Amino acid sequence: MKVLNNISCDAAQELISPFIDSMVSSKEAHLLQEHLSECHDCRHELQSLASLRTLMAGVEPSPVPEDLQLETRVRLSHERSRSLRAWWQSRMDEDYGDGFKLASYSTPCCGARCTLHELVYEWPQGFGRFALDAMNPNIGALEDRYKAEFEEILGTKLRVIYQHI
Repeated sequence: MKVLNNISCDAAQELISPFIDSMVSSKEAHLLQEHLSECHDCRHELQSLASLRTLMAGVEPSPVPEDLQLETRVRLSHERSRSLRAWWQSRMDEDYGDGFKLASYSTPCCGARCTLHELVYEWPQGFGRFALDAMNPNIGALEDRYKAEFEEILGTKLRVIYQHI
């Protein structure tokens, strides 16, 4: 491993990609440029990565199939739901550890700060990733087959809550 101008080749190679993306500090850029002025191998690596970036910028992205887009959105929604439950449980455990100190937390849904005690726990309710809101006074109850179709599309169980207005 060579060390030129107070920076090793390993350190220089770690900086090359961020350097190309303008994500290094001015000090790091200066150190890298000094190293590159004396190191043929690292200079060649920089040129190769810069060429690859230019080449990739010209490639047209392939269209993503609609079913993959939907599946990805559904999986992300499931993961968010799991992480929200984990967030709430973790805050409860943290608060309970000190005898419910009623600490203030930033909520994952909107970022508002409140204590767990201030949250409104009305059944059925919780941290939701999304809600489907439909209004049609002439329909009445949602048929099971429609609910099942929505669940199939979204890849998750739905809770139907009726509000009569």
